[in-house]
Amino acid sequence: MNLQNYDNKMLHFGFLLGINLADFRIKYNPNYFGVDTILSVQCKRESGFNLGIISDLRLGEYFNMRFLPTLSFSARTLQYVIVENNVVVPRDKQVESVFLDFPLLFKYKSERAGNFRTYLIAGAKYSLDMASQKDINSTLVNDILIKIDETDMLAVFGVGFDIYLTYFKFSPEITYSFGLKNLIVQENNILTRPIDRLTSKIIQISFNFE
Repeated sequence: MNLQNYDNKMLHFGFLLGINLADFRIKYNPNYFGVDTILSVQCKRESGFNLGIISDLRLGEYFNMRFLPTLSFSARTLQYVIVENNVVVPRDKQVESVFLDFPLLFKYKSERAGNFRTYLIAGAKYSLDMASQKDINSTLVNDILIKIDETDMLAVFGVGFDIYLTYFKFSPEITYSFGLKNLIVQENNILTRPIDRLTSKIIQISFNFE
């Protein structure tokens, strides 16, 4: 068995690398059909990547608490179908974000089997979008920005596997995060009127090295 006394230590540190698939959950304005010639609004999922630091506190034989400040680069695209001059045209609006995430998570581990164990993880994270364009003014349709709030609060849950190697522990992990906060900045323009509520959905695949 590798790293036989590893789990008896009170604190562990490490880093994570990962990829994310970011999306929006859209709640439409109940009167949105036909408003300002907008025919439909959908969200296209985009990919990004993450880089973070791991701090792990042992709470008991099967429980750990983890704090993982992470820098996340992601993008989401809102796809509109609009009638312009009696012609139906698609128009995409991309929302790019650079998140500084602060997840606080609780990890429940199974019994160790040789150099392998599984675990469940759940908690919450606070996100700060450092690329937010919330305060930029735009008036023309071609220049209208879809503005989202710079802060978000998300619930997180997932599953992973601890693999004990000779010199470190490697843990592939997948998590799903869903936003609890309405992010849309409603400026009452042609592109935001159809949207009543916009919340985050993020799938993240991480490779943890401790």
